[in-house]
Amino acid sequence: MAADHPLRRWKPFLAAFGVIDDAIEASSRLDISRDEFRRARCAIVERLCDTPDKDESDELCRGLDRAMVQSLLTLQVVPVAPSTLAKTELVPAVRALRKHECERVRALARDIVRGWRAAAEGDLVKVRAAADKLAQIVLPAERTLPPPRAAGGEQEAAGDGDEKSKMSKDRASGLRIHVL
Repeated sequence: MAADHPLRRWKPFLAAFGVIDDAIEASSRLDISRDEFRRARCAIVERLCDTPDKDESDELCRGLDRAMVQSLLTLQVVPVAPSTLAKTELVPAVRALRKHECERVRALARDIVRGWRAAAEGDLVKVRAAADKLAQIVLPAERTLPPPRAAGGEQEAAGDGDEKSKMSKDRASGLRIHVL
């Protein structure tokens, strides 16, 4: 009866342990090894597979829940590089934990994903602000030069000292054209 197996509730989430451990090890400046946690989890899973006792299997599943809570709490405090989020299965693994049976695991997974989203949106705002500032900078090669003087006799408009416009005479029609 596979549906009643004690690992049924953990099967979709077991791979998340490895992905989270890898992210913690990669992100930590303290050279943290997760090997001891991996060995402890493996021991729990082995016992869970071997026990026929429902009460013991429930307790072992709660042990896995506590192990995941500890992993998520550690993940929450270590800085995870955006490239790690983009290149690994970390985001989908943590996002999947939002459907876990344990409320504490679900809440931590939600908080972590929200934190990553907020950080990404904050970075995006900073990048947009920097791009806007760069767009406002006019480089010497981009400065607009005054239009070349026409050979047909451009003259300043008479009587308007404040006006910067010029009058140009169209050679074919003899009419004066107002040029800004």
